[in-house]
Amino acid sequence: MKQFEMIKEEEQPLLGEQTLTHSVDIDKAREKEIRVYQALHILKSTNYNWCQSPIKTLQNKLEILGLDLTIFEEDRILFCVFKQRLYGKFRGNLKKYKPLLSLINQRYWWWQVDVIWEFLFNSPILEDSYAIIEALINAP
Repeated sequence: MKQFEMIKEEEQPLLGEQTLTHSVDIDKAREKEIRVYQALHILKSTNYNWCQSPIKTLQNKLEILGLDLTIFEEDRILFCVFKQRLYGKFRGNLKKYKPLLSLINQRYWWWQVDVIWEFLFNSPILEDSYAIIEALINAP
């Protein structure tokens, strides 16, 4: 019986540590959820006018809330929402370039979007513009 009591006493600190660790994990998850929700709100409320890179526009708005662009690398759904927002902006003359957005990946998206923006909005569109942009995006 004494041996059972010793084992029981040894287990109790472990339970306390597990509860503390679980609480910390829940707090981190809540914090991440709040950050993702804030970033999602910024995405939905941002109007990309193409005068400035969409990345720079987004970065400026995120900084106001103390967030940065890495939130899109951490959350796949948030990244997909960002791409969907850009898809919606490729209307009219830019329809031809919409498929380029499907090439953007979560790892290199910052510079990939900047390359597309730079070629489409800061240089004349030529016959081979699509091929050049596609080659640059697929380079990594």
